[in-house]
Amino acid sequence: MLKRTGLIVSLVLIAISTLAFNIGMGKAGYYYYDCGIYVRPEYPTVVDEVNVTVGVSLPCINYVVNFSTLSQSGRDFFITVDIYVPWICLPVVCDRSEAYLLGKLPADSYSVNVDLRVWDYETGLLLEQDFYSESFSVTSISVGGYSSQIRGFTEGKPLTLYLTLVAVSTIAFTMANRKTHKRRAHLPNERARKQL
Repeated sequence: MLKRTGLIVSLVLIAISTLAFNIGMGKAGYYYYDCGIYVRPEYPTVVDEVNVTVGVSLPCINYVVNFSTLSQSGRDFFITVDIYVPWICLPVVCDRSEAYLLGKLPADSYSVNVDLRVWDYETGLLLEQDFYSESFSVTSISVGGYSSQIRGFTEGKPLTLYLTLVAVSTIAFTMANRKTHKRRAHLPNERARKQL
């Protein structure tokens, strides 16, 4: 019984020290995070559908992350990411991301701007705010000189090749058909000779 009580007391002390460490990590050294902005395709043209993914790497699995809707002002796109830090941190590194479709864009330079705000979950106080930006250019397709092929365009196949194949096939089948008819024409005579 004494060993069991000692084991329970040890487990309670470990749990309390872990909780104290996690509380300290949740508020004092709390919010190590990383934010990334990824534009796909990497080098878009005017015929591409442009997608942007905003990803956040967090030190605790129980952080709450809210991604805002995409807004645009001219050539600038804006996204707000709110991270809510709870009192207790469950220290499992996790990634959260949100994808946004920008669609087909005219040839120009653009930027995606992310306003990342870290909030205290219980009090609602703003703990930290960072801004991230990623620029990209949409290029047009050249008309003269070197140009890239437009999607959906297929080269025409030469009609001469198909006509030649049809002609050769027709001649071959006609000759085979004539040989078959000539053999059949001799068959009744051969049957008549066998019957005699």
